[in-house]
Amino acid sequence: MNTALAMRLFVLFAGLEDGTPYQALLDAAVEEVRGELLPEADVSDRRLCYYCAALAHLRYVQMLAARSELSHTYAGTLAKQHDETVPCGFAERLVYQYRNAAADLLKDRSFVFTGII
Repeated sequence: MNTALAMRLFVLFAGLEDGTPYQALLDAAVEEVRGELLPEADVSDRRLCYYCAALAHLRYVQMLAARSELSHTYAGTLAKQHDETVPCGFAERLVYQYRNAAADLLKDRSFVFTGII
């Protein structure tokens, strides 16, 4: 897996100048994706880099949302209520889309009942 490409994508998704302080997030995402890989999967497939970067971005957004207690409005004033689920929802959809794009390389996590005896 090309971790340098995954880091560049993470920096792009997060809008950062430098992703070095968040290397641990990317490393954790890479290990999570490796755990999901099928035995015969091609680890050099670029789709995995996008999936790793999206996972790292989700963790980054969750971390920021957990830290933030206040939300600034467009006018620079403070909002009465802060909804941290908005950026997290976008990041979750990004993970979902990139996981679906690489689905043929990953283990199927769904569970289906086919019959009852």
